[in-house]
Amino acid sequence: MKRILVFLVLLLSVISMAEVLLVYQGFGYILGSVDAESNSFLIELPKGAWVEPSSIIVSGVPEGTRTSYIPEDDLKSLLKRNVGKEVIWYFENGDSQKMQLVDPTPVLRDSEGNLFFSPQGYPVFIDSSYRGNASLLVEMPEDPHDKLEYSFRVDGATWTTRYAFRWIDDQLHITGNIVVNLSFSPGERQVMLVAANLGTGKAVTRSFAAVEFDMTPDITTADMRVYRIEHSLTEGTNLLAYVSRFVDAEKRYVLRGSSTSSAYAGLDVDIIIDELPVDLAAGSVEIWDEGFLSGIASIDNLVKGDSVRLSGVARAIELQARKTTVLDTSDPGAFKYTTHYWIKNLSEDKHDVIIDDSLPRGAFNVRIHVSGMEYAYEAPSDTPDRLILDLLVDEEDVKEVRVTYSVRR
Repeated sequence: MKRILVFLVLLLSVISMAEVLLVYQGFGYILGSVDAESNSFLIELPKGAWVEPSSIIVSGVPEGTRTSYIPEDDLKSLLKRNVGKEVIWYFENGDSQKMQLVDPTPVLRDSEGNLFFSPQGYPVFIDSSYRGNASLLVEMPEDPHDKLEYSFRVDGATWTTRYAFRWIDDQLHITGNIVVNLSFSPGERQVMLVAANLGTGKAVTRSFAAVEFDMTPDITTADMRVYRIEHSLTEGTNLLAYVSRFVDAEKRYVLRGSSTSSAYAGLDVDIIIDELPVDLAAGSVEIWDEGFLSGIASIDNLVKGDSVRLSGVARAIELQARKTTVLDTSDPGAFKYTTHYWIKNLSEDKHDVIIDDSLPRGAFNVRIHVSGMEYAYEAPSDTPDRLILDLLVDEEDVKEVRVTYSVRR
């Protein structure tokens, strides 16, 4: 947290703004600076924002400085501040009377000395100040010598992204919107968004025209991306076009052993991007194919150059598989396993299919039997306990794969 706050103070000096709203994916920070002309001053907070009082930091102040959170006025605070003053009290029956406010309970005294304890009605305050916004009161033991800078956390400020990944002519087109949700109006504050690592849908059709652009981060570090928002934002939900870009990608059908049973079920649909051409902030993803919503996924914060695999964004309909495993215990030295995979292609096209399954630790003599051929299997060095097979399944065909292996007792 200390590192982040140091970065925020540096950012304030870089962009030379009096007050900045930094919106993270879950909360916000307000940074500001002030030339204090006396040993106390007020920092007005945005109306509707909830401030974490313990997060308030004011730099450049002398030792012994006290910072207090003052909430916006309500009836209780107005009554308390007007004790000893005259107010006009309107009774329920419509009568009104000017009286002295003795206690914020309220207790009032009329001109004849009679006391009224919590009378039914409401007060009208005469010539009283009113705080419509909460504020921070900074009180210093002496006048400051330099400009003061401050920061504090606010809830009610967050952002995320929503993406549509669409297959168009064998390419994947990524469209993204930034969604900024604010429970308060940022006013004249400069807004900056910070990206840092602190199932299947219905068939709905939609037309689409492809345009290419992407939002470039204004500040890039090894830990975060910062986007300056030039548009005026309002209280509520704000949608900003963020990225629109074609990328080279591949759709793969995957038989995952962990989710395949003895009954036929659709294969997982994966989307693979070998090298991402742009930064993408964390968010939800809709997968569109042939104009229809075909899958749903989510991504973490990704940077340009990342390899991306969206696993199981949907289940195939025409490509199905099932799996069985038989154990042979007749050998006193080892358990012998035989696993059968059946991959059914009901479509009129050939498809590449990946079998992705696990092998028991220490499995040996792993043999693959497919299409009348038998060969020894060598697991990749980085995944020695995994079985990865790439197969071509002909149209309207069933491919059978048998895997045998042993595990010492």
